[in-house]
Amino acid sequence: MVIGVKPQTGELSCSATLSPEDLSVRGKANYEIGRFDEAINCWQKSVAAYRQHKNEAEAINNQINQAQAAFAMGLYPRACNILLPIYREKDCFLIIQDQDKRKHFSEKIENPEGLRKLLNSPTKIAGLRLLANVFRSLGELDWSYQILVLLASNNNSFPEQAGAILLDLGNIFRT
Repeated sequence: MVIGVKPQTGELSCSATLSPEDLSVRGKANYEIGRFDEAINCWQKSVAAYRQHKNEAEAINNQINQAQAAFAMGLYPRACNILLPIYREKDCFLIIQDQDKRKHFSEKIENPEGLRKLLNSPTKIAGLRLLANVFRSLGELDWSYQILVLLASNNNSFPEQAGAILLDLGNIFRT
């Protein structure tokens, strides 16, 4: 593919025979030209391939990319359900609607040990920021605020995320 030339549709398709890296790159290329469904498809295959190669960090990165594409399409529940397994949860609406699940998830993110596990990489922080934005888009402003405040108050390890976290907090107040 030549830089500056619009890729042909076939050039960005994602077959399972491609390497995880190629699937990831094609997912990004599809995302950048607005082909969000194809981007999600590429990233799903990339996640599976990375997990098969025991590369959980890259699998999580591509899972967050999938959620970002679903979010860009306005598919907020889908984005939420893509993100939650990263944080050992399963169903977005159960967390929102079921008081016991809500309490369990809240305790998990407020527990210092649990929080340390959630905030151990810039990728997971970006995923939690996206989850907060998904909750905001679903009208769950309390959840969104709670996650962002926790991120803002525990962001010593990755200060490059601070501005984005504060911007997201400001967006909650604008809502």
